[in-house]
Amino acid sequence: MLSPINSKWARSRFRRSLLTSLVVLVPLGIATKLYQGPGAKWSHHFAGAVLYEIFWILFVVWLWPRISPVRVVLGVLAATVAIEFLQLWHPSWLTAIRATLAGKALLGNTFSPWDFPYYVLGCGLGWGWLHGLAQWSGFKVGTSGKDRKIPGCDSKS
Repeated sequence: MLSPINSKWARSRFRRSLLTSLVVLVPLGIATKLYQGPGAKWSHHFAGAVLYEIFWILFVVWLWPRISPVRVVLGVLAATVAIEFLQLWHPSWLTAIRATLAGKALLGNTFSPWDFPYYVLGCGLGWGWLHGLAQWSGFKVGTSGKDRKIPGCDSKS
């Protein structure tokens, strides 16, 4: 069984790496909207969607590090697909929210079915990023900590 000290250390290291990733992703996401070089149209429309998915996956796991990664990925994908379809609806109160910078960044304002493949791509990359951070930190995502073991050790010794 993993000692409580090592378990807490691994979780702390994992959460710090998640937070660092989130801090890096925010300016990158903003940069996709401001970029003016080759491929700017693609960057403005789709690169941000990929980073948006990764951000929300890492953010949810940062809040609840023991949550199932599969649930997080599927939940984020379902939520962003729902938000995309919500862009077809234009009540005045929602239009007012979308008129703000935060509302436009979080909710968008134009429905595009071309966003869906990039949501799936972002979820796949987010899942990989999450597991890379977990492996690096030694923290097993989605477990309570009671079922984690130190490799090469067994409880019979």
